[in-house]
Formats: sequence, structure tokens, C-alpha cells
Amino acid sequence: MDRLSKLLYGACGLALASCGGGDGSLPPEAGFHSVVQSGPQDIGEYRSIVAAGHVPAPSVLDENGFFAEHEIDLPAADCGLSICVHPLLAVAPRFDGGNWTMAFVGMNTAVDASTLPTKPRHIVAVVAGGALASVQYVLTTTLTGEDRLSLISDGGRVTPLEGLPPRQLTLERAIQGDSTSPLSLYSALADALAVVQRPGFEEYEGRVLLFPSGFSQSGLDAPEYLADLALEFARHETPISVFRSASAGSSGAGATAPPEPASPSSLAALADITTGNSYSVGGKGNDLSQALKLELQTSFAPLARNLQLTLTAALGYRIGRVYGAPNVRVAGQSAVLSSPASYVGARSAASDTQLGRRGGGGGWFVELLADGSATGTIHSPADALQLDLQYDDALSGERVRSTQQLQTPLGVGQNPPPQQPYFSDAAHGKPFMMLNLYLALSTMTQLANQNECGSARGIGPMMQDAWQMFSQMFPDPDISADFGLLEQLTRNIEQTCREPIPKVIDVPFSCGFM
Repeated sequence: MDRLSKLLYGACGLALASCGGGDGSLPPEAGFHSVVQSGPQDIGEYRSIVAAGHVPAPSVLDENGFFAEHEIDLPAADCGLSICVHPLLAVAPRFDGGNWTMAFVGMNTAVDASTLPTKPRHIVAVVAGGALASVQYVLTTTLTGEDRLSLISDGGRVTPLEGLPPRQLTLERAIQGDSTSPLSLYSALADALAVVQRPGFEEYEGRVLLFPSGFSQSGLDAPEYLADLALEFARHETPISVFRSASAGSSGAGATAPPEPASPSSLAALADITTGNSYSVGGKGNDLSQALKLELQTSFAPLARNLQLTLTAALGYRIGRVYGAPNVRVAGQSAVLSSPASYVGARSAASDTQLGRRGGGGGWFVELLADGSATGTIHSPADALQLDLQYDDALSGERVRSTQQLQTPLGVGQNPPPQQPYFSDAAHGKPFMMLNLYLALSTMTQLANQNECGSARGIGPMMQDAWQMFSQMFPDPDISADFGLLEQLTRNIEQTCREPIPKVIDVPFSCGFM
């Protein structure tokens, strides 16, 4: 193994194969569903730019969207509650001899989504004419007779404020109206807000589905005005889910894209403020349909509301970096994740990709830093983390609370033997491979945009051995797709880069010093 591989191998705990166990098959408990939060559901825009042969800007790689593309086959959801929390721990030596301790927290459920109490849905679709036919086809063939559909279109402000049964809202009716004055995004959302404020809307599970591409631009599309509108939707407890074109947005070397009527950050804020979802829809014909069906299947029947998960570092540790938690708050020894609504994920296993890879769940990571020098010995177990969960259960209506501890058998700040990272559950080591592939993609993208293309080219070789060892033991479509993306990005960089790979790469990974 060359020195570059050794650096990453020893520092970041990528050598999952050294842990032993596993025969390459899915664990028998696969089939329980992950518990997912609102927010970004994919990195379709990033993938689209890489597939086109370009290098995206660092801001295009959304951390939470990356993790949401991954279904984690967690242990069985047999805790006796609607939501089971599964903490996993990885410990490895840093390259400088220090300690890297990373906790992953995933949640899953044994609850069948079809058993959750639901209200009829009232969907307000805000869509420009170019996507009107395909959006309406999916909605009118998916919704039930009890649901209601209101449509805001750039072909005229067609706003059936009372809502119509979806099959009565024909395409011919939808495109009627005065199309002489283009409809701006702000005006379209203002029309949608009028629907939401209409008496009787609260009797439904309401949501706005926004397809921003194609609307005209106006001065009111500024971030502050859109944010004010989003706050009004939030006051009416109506999320906005955004379906952006994957070819749009900020990108790096050589990439071009048609402009949206509002910036990517403004569109993301609409979803964030209202606790909606955001999707990047690619150019493939069925990608929009898949994203829409995922939204309709997973976003209207909350499993829990007002969920709060508090992770408290045990004596001797403090909280370091946190990955994959969009609304996490770090205060002192604790990291607190709050979610207004939590849903049953669409995928039942890593191999379940019927609706694509988006919206798998992902989970989140908390780095634990030792306060001082190592305490205990290799054979002295120690507490690492306490997990306190509480939420309003959709089935029982009760406030549920649970607590559990995560331990390390190594002692606080102690390392396992060199080249032998420790995993609390080696059969479920995928999350840590997922994290390191995210770090690799993020670092490569940053280096390439900083004109350090030689260093960027060196990231792929660092990952090669670890990915091969993991894939031999645990074949996984998510991890294979990640590494394929890394390889394509490497090829894109090498199209214009002739710099040699340096012997030592200064990589800002959280899990080691390169």
C-alpha cells in the first residue's frame, strides 16, 4: 500500500475489512424503514454537473442531501417504541498518533406508514408551463378522490381557491386564463398563500409543491421578500417543497446552466423556513415523477412531531464536528437535534431503489474529542455518549421519552492498535464509509476550486483500497455510486490538470491530519 493510502487508512478508519465478520449479504433485519427529517433529499445538482464533465463549486455539494441519498440498514427496530435510536461508534488513531472518535446516530421504525392517521391532502402546485403537463399527470393519477389540488400556473393565474378533486382539474381547465402578463415567482407564491389562507384549508394536510424553473423574474424575488412569504406559510403550518432543475445553480469550472428566478439559497430557504423538502430533478424523463411520488408517499403522514434528540458527551469528552444534522444546536457538552415532523422513509433497504436513491434517511454524526490526555487502558470500558429522545407519537398521541448510553471498550481517548480501527457494530459499518466518501468528495471539490489540482487528484487513490475492501464484504449500491462519482470527478479534473500528485496532501479532514 502506498503512503497516500496509508495516511487515510490509518487516520480515518476506512479499513472496514480489518474488523472481521460479514459475508456480503444484507443483515436479516433489513426491511425496517429509516426515520427521515425534512430538508434536502439528494445531491442531484452536484451529480448532474459532474456527469456533464465539469467540477462543481464547493457550495453545490449539500452535506445533508448527500446523507439523505443513503439508506442505512440499521439493527432491528425492536425497542418497543415507534422510533428506535441506534448509536454506533468508530474509533481510530489519527496519523499524528492522536485519537479519532466518531458517533453515528440513526433512527428507524417498525411502524407501517399506511397505519398512521392521516387527513385528506390539499396540494397547491406552483408550476411554470414547461413542466405543467408532467406535474399534473403525476398529481392527478396519484391523489385520491378526497384530496384537493389547486394550481398556480404561469399560463395565467388559474387559482381554484376552493380546491378541486384532482381528476376534475383537467389540463384544458388549467391553462385557461390571461397569459399576456408573465407570472413572477413571488406573485405565484403570493397566489398560493391566498389558497392556504382560505377558510377550510386547515381541514387538510396542506403543502405547496414549487417548481421554480420557468417563472419570470421580478424585483420581489429578492431573498428578503421570499423569506417573508415563507414565514407566512410557516405560520399556517404549510411546508413548501421545492423541485429545482438539477442543471441550475452555482457550478465551477466550465459549467453553464439556465438561471432560476431566485437564487439557490433563496429557494433552499423557502423549504428550510417552512420545514419542507428540496429536490434536484435531473434531465431523465422519470426523475421528476420519482421525486414527486417520493414526496407524496413520505411527507404527509408524520410518524412523530416535535422530536428532540439530545446527545451529551460523557465525562472526559466534548462535542467536536457535527455532520448531517441540518438543525442541530451545539451547546456545551450537548448537541441537540430538533425536528417539527419526522416521517417514515421510502426505502426499506439499501437495495430498494425503486424511487431512486433520494430520501433514504442517512442519520447524523457527532465527533467526540477527549478533553485531555487519554484515561483508562485498552481494557477499561468508558461511557462515551448519552442519548435522550423525546417526541409526540402520531399513533398514541403521547409524549414519548427514552434514554440510552453509548460506550467505548477502549477508555476515553484511547486508540485501538495501529491499522485496526474499532467499530461498535462492524456489520453496520456503512455510515462511516459514507462519511469518509463525503469528506473525500468535499475535499477534492475544494482543492480543485482552489487550483490545487494535483492534490485533488490524490484523493481518489487514497480511497481505492478502502472502497474495494468494503465492497467485497458489503456490496452496496449507495457506496458504489459514491465511489463512481468520485472516479468521474477525478477524470474531470485530469482533463485539464497536469500537476503531479504530491507525496503529502494537506487535507482538512476532521478525522486526521494528512
